[in-house]
Amino acid sequence: MVRLIADGQNPRAVSPPVSAAPQYISLRHSDEYPMNEGRVVTSKGLDIDVSAFEDHVEEQHVARSNALHCVTKADGRSYHVGPMARHANNVDLLPIEVQAAAAAAGLGPVCVNPFRSITVRAVETLYAVIEALRLIDGYAPPEWSAAEVTPRAGTGHAATEAPRGLLYHRYGIDGAGLITAANIVPPTAQNQPMIEDDLRRLVPDWIDKPDDEIQHICEQAIRTYDPCISCATHFLKLDIGPRSTHVLGLAQAVELARVLGTLPPWIRFIGAEGTAFQPGADLSPALLTARDTVVAEIAALLP
Repeated sequence: MVRLIADGQNPRAVSPPVSAAPQYISLRHSDEYPMNEGRVVTSKGLDIDVSAFEDHVEEQHVARSNALHCVTKADGRSYHVGPMARHANNVDLLPIEVQAAAAAAGLGPVCVNPFRSITVRAVETLYAVIEALRLIDGYAPPEWSAAEVTPRAGTGHAATEAPRGLLYHRYGIDGAGLITAANIVPPTAQNQPMIEDDLRRLVPDWIDKPDDEIQHICEQAIRTYDPCISCATHFLKLDIGPRSTHVLGLAQAVELARVLGTLPPWIRFIGAEGTAFQPGADLSPALLTARDTVVAEIAALLP
């Protein structure tokens, strides 16, 4: 199954990775692949109790979105939760036969290409089948199906690994057992900045493609994270303006640089306005003369 999915996946999966050395955050259990228990660990070496999660992760409001965005407090950077994070932080806890299947499908200890996340999911599915059979074979009915609980005031923290990634809950309870405070941090909110970072790295390689191709590859990149937004809302409406004969117009180039975080401290625009020309047409004598002037002005600005 794992090899079948790996062989039939998106061709982008074998091209250079989109993510640039992401930080992976997941649970880690002492002796099993994590699902409902464990400590919160990162691929950068952090190892904390679940109760300390909010000491290290910050939820931010951003002007462009109604969704909360999560970053690490230490450096304000995005991070990645989900199957790739679980695999990176816990591959040694998978059964030997599952590790062998992952290796046969071309997965190393760490996968940094989101387009290959479907293969990691297949590896986890294989593990889930093996684990389910083990639990069924060893099942014994408990004496009691529920535990008696006496309410008391306090605060509780818990985290599980949902298929989409780390899911964190915190609840405050009063002496009567009523919830007085709550915070839920779902995996989609945690992956939101990572998704945006991936799109910033991906789009420049596709900017000269037709609009429908750009939209399609962006949708694929987003869905590699399995965010709830892609199945719960009408998905990805693009605001596309007219293109110049130079693929990007001046305003588009400046906006792209701003989004990519590469806008320089200052910009001086030097150019020559052309009229009545078509893509691929030769430059007129006037533009050839202007070109030489523009080149000279640019050269004078260089150190």
